[in-house]
Amino acid sequence: MFIYLLRHAVAVESAEASQPTQGQQQKKEKTMPVAVAEPVQGSTETIEVKTPIDATPQPKVVGTHIVPDEDRPLTKDGRKKMMNAAHGLDRLIPTPIDIILTSPLLRAKETAQITAEALGCERKVKLCPELAPGTSYPLLLKALAKYKTRGHIMLVGHTPDLNAVAAALLGSESLSVELKKGAACCIEIPTLTGRTKGKLVWLMQPKQLRQLGK
Repeated sequence: MFIYLLRHAVAVESAEASQPTQGQQQKKEKTMPVAVAEPVQGSTETIEVKTPIDATPQPKVVGTHIVPDEDRPLTKDGRKKMMNAAHGLDRLIPTPIDIILTSPLLRAKETAQITAEALGCERKVKLCPELAPGTSYPLLLKALAKYKTRGHIMLVGHTPDLNAVAAALLGSESLSVELKKGAACCIEIPTLTGRTKGKLVWLMQPKQLRQLGK
């Protein structure tokens, strides 16, 4: 059995803070005096510290809309690079993929769809909630049990979760496996049930996949 782990491509950041309006800027500049020491002897000067009235962190937005993490799409450049990388995957994977399981987050779903189109298996993409960020490996393994008779399974998700999944499939939780955005690896395992010790067949970073896809 072969398990292919694919990290989603580059997505838009949820961290493009909009420029503050004049009113917001004035609000930030409003301060209140706080005495921190007695006046120096012989002087009427008062020592003050100016503290912002509203120090609450402002939500990060793109344009004028807050973008929830699960709704962040791939960037235009990220889509283009993923298309090239997917053609590289097509060359690396000679056998048809049985199923592509993807995290429900938009950036992962778009990555899975682009890859499926390149591999000619658009109808084999299926959502897998257990691939969402923060899900434990045992829960993912339980979800994968229904596919134990499949020979080629691709998982599209996020790091550090995919890094941990790779290490677990290779039989060493202390093993460090780094998958950059758009990177993929192939692990051969004897079974999906219980503890397993797989073999790393290949690991390709995004730039390598794009070169292969040319």
